[in-house]
Amino acid sequence: MLRMYWEIGQVILERQRGGEKWGTKVIERIATELRTEFPQQRGFSRSNLHYMQQMARTWPDSIVQQPVGQLPWGHVVLLMGKCATRFELDFYAQHAVHHGWSRTHLESVIHRQLHLAEGAAANNFDVSLPGKSDAVRQILKDPYRLDFTELSGRPAERDL
Repeated sequence: MLRMYWEIGQVILERQRGGEKWGTKVIERIATELRTEFPQQRGFSRSNLHYMQQMARTWPDSIVQQPVGQLPWGHVVLLMGKCATRFELDFYAQHAVHHGWSRTHLESVIHRQLHLAEGAAANNFDVSLPGKSDAVRQILKDPYRLDFTELSGRPAERDL
């Protein structure tokens, strides 16, 4: 289904690029065509087709081999709505697939900006440790996260 949605998004982009002007309501016409052709199929609303177009624009290459291609549609829509950069989209898609996150949990980690914290702790492991020492990296991979305290600004240590 996700691949089909991506392909529909590609068709929308192609029609908009290839002669059909913006004012011709390409998305509305495709939505009507799809609902007429497949009356029992759900998911062909105008707003959903906008998401399909956005997905095709965000991931111009086929999504089959990418982590986002393994996520449910609701996760993909959430990612496109909450993430500002392609790095964030790919980061959260990869982690959601790897850890099996629910949509609620995915939204929570995006809100907490996990992409800024994970792997951000400064270290010299690449130079000082022989071989690939993933165990050590896992132990010290994140800086302290104190956002649960709900303190704002730069609180003093005693406030913590």
